Amino acid sequence: MDKREGQNRPSSSGAGRTRGPILAPGTLVGGKFRIENRIARGGQASVYLARQEPLERAVALKILSPPSMEATEAEREEFEQRFLLEARTLAGLDHPNIVTVYDYGETDDGRYYLAMEYIQGGRFLDLLKSGHLAAGRAVNLTLQVAQALRYAHKRGVVHRDVKNSNVLVRTLDNGEEQAKVVDFGLVKLSKTDSNITQTGMILGSPHFMAPEQAIGQGVDHRADIYATGVLLYCGLTGQYPFDGPHATAIITAHVTRDVPLFASSAPNVRVPEGLEVIVRRCLEKKPSRRYPSMDALISDLLPYHSGIPSEGISGEFNTLTAMPAIVKKRDVTTIVAGVIVGGVIAVLMAMVLATAYMGFSMDKPSEMELSGDGSIPAPAEVGIAPATEVTEPSRAETPEPVRARPVTQPVKPRPPSTPSPKAEPTPEPVEAQPMDATPTVAPEPEVQPPVSEPPEADWADEDLEAGGGDWQ
Repeated sequence: MDKREGQNRPSSSGAGRTRGPILAPGTLVGGKFRIENRIARGGQASVYLARQEPLERAVALKILSPPSMEATEAEREEFEQRFLLEARTLAGLDHPNIVTVYDYGETDDGRYYLAMEYIQGGRFLDLLKSGHLAAGRAVNLTLQVAQALRYAHKRGVVHRDVKNSNVLVRTLDNGEEQAKVVDFGLVKLSKTDSNITQTGMILGSPHFMAPEQAIGQGVDHRADIYATGVLLYCGLTGQYPFDGPHATAIITAHVTRDVPLFASSAPNVRVPEGLEVIVRRCLEKKPSRRYPSMDALISDLLPYHSGIPSEGISGEFNTLTAMPAIVKKRDVTTIVAGVIVGGVIAVLMAMVLATAYMGFSMDKPSEMELSGDGSIPAPAEVGIAPATEVTEPSRAETPEPVRARPVTQPVKPRPPSTPSPKAEPTPEPVEAQPMDATPTVAPEPEVQPPVSEPPEADWADEDLEAGGGDWQ
């Protein structure tokens, strides 16, 4: 890459384009991106730190090296289409855990460039150079990657090249780590496949390649789920699940060998119970036995998460990925309503208890017997001393004491006597009936002869029972 291997052709197909030299600091690309220094390089691209003019914004400028002179026309056409697909796909994705694309175009010497958000920080791969990560930290970063891929999957985009070098990690102002997925160079549009990637082609990174991808079969979003499982395996153990001296050995292991247990890969590492089961399900050989979607994987990862998910800063995804359930604060209206309802219930309970107490404290009806006509018997009949009453003018004398009947013996009804509308001026004395006579009603005690009444006496309101005698 240090020497120009030929001259550029003006053809739009890219035929004859060659690798360009390393861009020197100060080089202006696309008329607005000034190179500062190179920060990464790969087989087909180099990444530079540049500054966008006149915004003075730092960007990561990815410049792709075109195919060599030996490449066929079809290979050159595929290269160009793949670049345009990556640029357009990334430009249409807006997610906190996916790198943002600002611009793309072609350089003066026929190379393509992609201006992206500059992430100041290392890669997931760099974090593992000192060993495995703490379980909470590994889950936190993997969960953010899963959230980014879920967002892409729901828009018909499959990454197909998820690996620890394509996940950038930066530290936010609040101390939390934010993962950013980059390099959608092998992206496949699952809904509208452009036939750029054909069955039989093996593309991807050997350490993260799903078995169906390794043998050249068609892939879907479950290949990304497999790669996410490898990423989490690396984070928890500090080791790849499958490794070997060359790519062929690694790919063969993914297809034929069982996933090593954590205890064999990292015997000194302690992983929370249940987390290894999640990883092994991601790494199932058959796609149908893996998690059916990123939603299902995220749901199982949430209990092992520690920290704030990056999607928390995006309102669109907050309801789907918030970690602990957010308890809504009770407003003043709710509190007042609760107090009122509680007060009403308390008052009703107090009224019920007061009513029950008053009813219990009153005289029981069973303690008194009703008279034959349904009225309450006189005090003399129930063994209670009668209250002193004022005698009517027609009663001049007080009758003799009457023997009280037992309470338990009912009183026979007596037909009411009808007093004369007018008393005789000189009534005849009435003799008391003997005790052994046979009266029409129960025998009554003797009474004194009544005193003559005034000429206009009215007996209609007189209580005959209260006096204790029979009036014939």
